[in-house]
Amino acid sequence: SSTIDSVCSAAISSTTDSVCSAAVSSTTDSVCFAAVSSTTDCVCSAAASSTTDSVCSAAVSSTTHSVCSAAVSSTTHSVCSAAVSSTTDSVCSAAVSSTTHSVCSAAVSSTTHSVCSAAVSSTTDSVCSAAASSTTESDCSAAVSSTTDSVCSVAASSTTDSVCSAAVSSTTDSVCSAAVSSTTDSVCSAAVSSTTDSVCSAAASSTTDSVC
Repeated sequence: SSTIDSVCSAAISSTTDSVCSAAVSSTTDSVCFAAVSSTTDCVCSAAASSTTDSVCSAAVSSTTHSVCSAAVSSTTHSVCSAAVSSTTDSVCSAAVSSTTHSVCSAAVSSTTHSVCSAAVSSTTDSVCSAAASSTTESDCSAAVSSTTDSVCSVAASSTTDSVCSAAVSSTTDSVCSAAVSSTTDSVCSAAVSSTTDSVCSAAASSTTDSVC
């Protein structure tokens, strides 16, 4: 499965990645008025590491994209049938930093973004193999709304905040002991849309946000 995001009046790159228990393909985008670099994730049934979502039945570590003309750096999650941790992007010229959720077949915790120049910070939920939901949000001088995610050993869904002073919409993540999908925030002052990644003990797909 793949997802895509478009960015700005100068340059746009979209990404997609699909993953299986035997093979892995991944993509990731960074966007800039000046330059764009994208990274990737790899997955194996034993172990995998990549600059971006990597998935493994044992352990995975990954990091991800940078964005220019304002200066954005973001890193993203690895997933494992035992434990997962992930972090996410910061954005400049307005100043935004965001971090995101780790997922495990036993427990999940996630946190989310703060945004500047308007000023918004939002954080989110933790999950256990039974069920958990948490939300948090702070507002900005324009408008901010944040939602939540809950996770159980069967299924979980979560959403997150949008931020203003121009326009921002942010999506969500769900987590399950059999499958995981997560999405993340977009930030504005021009226009940003961000997509997602899902992860499963047999398959995983992830995408990431664009910044403008």
